Amino acid sequence: AMVDRIDATLQGTKRILDGSISSARDNAGRVTGYVFLGSDITASEESRMAAAVEREQMVATQNAVVESLRNAMTQLAEGDLTFRIETPFTGDYDVLRQDFNSALMAIDEAVGRIIGSATSILDEAGNISGAADDLSHRTEQQAATLEETAAAISQLTASVASAADGARQADNVVMAACTSAEASGEVVQQAVDAMGQIASSSDQISRIIGVIDEIAFQTNLLALNAGVEAARAGDAGRGFAVVASEVRALAQRSSEAAREITDLISTSSGHVTQGVSLVGRAGDALNEIVASVGGIAENVAAIAASAREQSTGLDEINSAMNQLDQVTQKNVAMFEETTAASHTMTAEANSLVEVTGRFRSSKTSHKIESSGAPVGFESTRGRQADMAASPPPPVAPSSPMHGNLALQHMPDDDWEEF
Repeated sequence: AMVDRIDATLQGTKRILDGSISSARDNAGRVTGYVFLGSDITASEESRMAAAVEREQMVATQNAVVESLRNAMTQLAEGDLTFRIETPFTGDYDVLRQDFNSALMAIDEAVGRIIGSATSILDEAGNISGAADDLSHRTEQQAATLEETAAAISQLTASVASAADGARQADNVVMAACTSAEASGEVVQQAVDAMGQIASSSDQISRIIGVIDEIAFQTNLLALNAGVEAARAGDAGRGFAVVASEVRALAQRSSEAAREITDLISTSSGHVTQGVSLVGRAGDALNEIVASVGGIAENVAAIAASAREQSTGLDEINSAMNQLDQVTQKNVAMFEETTAASHTMTAEANSLVEVTGRFRSSKTSHKIESSGAPVGFESTRGRQADMAASPPPPVAPSSPMHGNLALQHMPDDDWEEF
């Protein structure tokens, strides 16, 4: 007996049978026929074969889809975002192609925007970094200048304060001199009054001397008359004549003494008059000196008040300069941090450009090189390439006035004007 599939032709139609076939023999052992036990599996075989063909076609279609997706993924892995699967897929697989193209298109647009933004950020970061460096350098110079100005103002404040003290002392001295001059003026006035009294006394003495002179003249006349009468009396009036002669001599001496005293009184009166005139002139001069000293005292007092006001104003200016110096120190530290942050931002922007630069987007004309700067990009400060090539060096903390505030000062006309 044989068990297998059997291709047979029944009534002119090819059929496929599945079963066993065995021979039928007679008593002599001769084959008289065949007996088949099985079923007709033609329809199922045809269905199986059709399914196999369909499966092969499906596998081929899947392979084509997978190959297309693999090629697209390879292009995507190489950074080409402009690649699209143009050949339509069979059947429902075309939806996968459309979804893939839509997703890649969205990624292309997003990466293109990121590339543009990264380029703009790198450009602006370079500008900000250059501005921060220049501003940091300017702030350092301003801090140094402000320190020198504060020191100069401190010295000027000390000088003005010293001048104010000197002016105050000079005011005190001038006031004392003014007081002394006024006292001297009073003394001179008293001397003038005393000279006037002396002159009055001299006049009175002159009048008394005149009276004495008249008395001496009268005495002389009386003595002369007495002598004449004694001569007339003869010997009896001889002693009286001697007395008259002595009285006459005494009267003459008194007259001469009176004349001498008169001359001396006249001379003394002239000297007293001259002294009174000189003392009066000295008094006038002292009055002028007192007036001048008073004016000087007023001017010195005004100078002292002005010096005190200047000293007060300079103290306020000095305080303001110290506050401004402290604010400038804080600004210096802030600009140090800003400079470091700007360099860090530039490095991060360059890193972003490097990361996005490996993609080729439909929004960019060609792929960005790995240096971080897009082709055609030129820094307005001429230093982005250097900053993009390496991260900025760390900024060391500095003293308030002498820190290395500017990491690299690049002169720029635009920022100099700013």
